[in-house]
Amino acid sequence: MARLILDFWKAVLAVLVRRLLGREPHRSWRTAVIAEMLRTSISKVEERPPDLVRRRMKPVPIPPRVRRAVDLEEIALAGVRTLRIRPRDDSSQRSLLFFHGGGYVLCSPETHQDMLCRLALMSKAEIFAPDYRLAPENPYPAAVDDATAVYRQLLADGIAPEKLLVGGDSAGGGLSLAMLLRLREAGLSLPCGVVLISPWIDLTLASESVNDPDPSDYLTPGILKTFAGYYSGSTEPSHPELSPVFADLSGLPPFLVLVGGRERLRSEAQLLATRISETGGDCRLHVEPDAIHAYPDFPGLLPQALPGLRSIGQFIRTAAPGYSAPEG
Repeated sequence: MARLILDFWKAVLAVLVRRLLGREPHRSWRTAVIAEMLRTSISKVEERPPDLVRRRMKPVPIPPRVRRAVDLEEIALAGVRTLRIRPRDDSSQRSLLFFHGGGYVLCSPETHQDMLCRLALMSKAEIFAPDYRLAPENPYPAAVDDATAVYRQLLADGIAPEKLLVGGDSAGGGLSLAMLLRLREAGLSLPCGVVLISPWIDLTLASESVNDPDPSDYLTPGILKTFAGYYSGSTEPSHPELSPVFADLSGLPPFLVLVGGRERLRSEAQLLATRISETGGDCRLHVEPDAIHAYPDFPGLLPQALPGLRSIGQFIRTAAPGYSAPEG
């Protein structure tokens, strides 16, 4: 706790200095400080071994009222440890397979559990969050192999594709799209919808906003380059399963894509929506003004997060109809 408090005041000081120097864009103090804390935390990967940074990451606490409304359990799907979250008032059969972000290097289902529990309640869906293998210890294609195996297992366990959605945030969004491409090529039944939060889908780092001088986002070009190198390993970053925005995107389910208006990955999300539309597909893109990367991941911190999660919940209920739940 003392370390967290120290990091908070360091972030406040950094934001204050930038504002006094005229180098801080106009946005809320809360967003600016949170972005600064996240930027500082993630930058440690450039200084320390990723496994050490992972060990120091703590599960995000779940508010008591939310925790009382869901059941959490660890299960194994195709040999992959998976966090299963179910609303206790579970009157539907819809499911979401969600892959956490973290640049293919950091995080776990537990770092995303607060957001996922809230989303389970808003969508009335059970959520499966696999703890897929991370780089650099396990570079591509380990994550896609794990994701595909888990999806196959869910189908084998009797979950109907017309009641199943897939999605993820940041690298988890890229992983979701890469998995879909592999499933399509294998001729497997695809899910009924896709939810992507600030997807990282261009590891070539060629998109316009990656090198945007606006300092609002907590991602930096240096961090993205480090993560891309760790995950791609000996594979060219332009490979369609590493940069799926450049792949053939025809024949895919409907998409909902949420992205922050100030984040470095916004150009990728915009390009994805354009390319899917060009194939005749359905992609609903929402750009949240002034929001940072993966803003729905922070429901207890950012004011835009809960509205973003509610829109995802609505999309899930629409894509997999059945019991119509209220928007908690």
